[in-house]
Amino acid sequence: MKKCAVLLLFGLASFVLMPSPHCIAKDSKFSAGGGFAYGTGLSNFGLELRGYYELDIKEALILIVPDLVYYFGEDTGFESCVNWLTFDVMGHWIFEQSEGWYLYALAGPGFTVVTTTVGDHSRGNTNINFNVGAGLEREMDFGGLFGEFRFVASSSNQLVFSVGGRFQL
Repeated sequence: MKKCAVLLLFGLASFVLMPSPHCIAKDSKFSAGGGFAYGTGLSNFGLELRGYYELDIKEALILIVPDLVYYFGEDTGFESCVNWLTFDVMGHWIFEQSEGWYLYALAGPGFTVVTTTVGDHSRGNTNINFNVGAGLEREMDFGGLFGEFRFVASSSNQLVFSVGGRFQL
C-alpha cells in the first residue's frame, strides 16, 4: 500500500513539476497547481496537487487534470487514525470564457485509498469513484485562482469543495 502511494506521489510530482507556463495561454499545453479540499463525507480538509494538459479539439477547450488529494488523518480515538488519499483524472470542459474568467464542467474516474491504523497495525482499502461537478477560474498575472465543487460517486459518496491556484513555472 505504501509503495503504491509513493509511486503515485512521485508520478504526479514529476508531471506537476514539468517547467511550463499557464495552460490557458495560447503557446502552452501544461501547467501545475495546488490548493485545499474539503470532503463532506470525511468532514475533513486535505491538500491538493494538480497537473494540467490542454487539448484543443475542434474549437473546444478541454483540460486533462490529474488530481491528488491527501486528507488529514481523522483521529478516531483508542490510538486509531483514518487517512484518505484520492487520485482522480478529470476532464475540464471550458464552456464559457469572459474577461479572464473561465467556467467549466468536470467529470472523470479515480480511486480512493483509505488506511486505518490502530496502534501499530494498518489496514488499507481501495475504492473506485467517479467525479462530476463544475468550477470557476480567474486568470491572474501569476497564473490563475480556481474554486470548484464535485460529487464523488463511490462506496462513500461525498461532495468535495476545492480552492487553489494554478501557477506558471
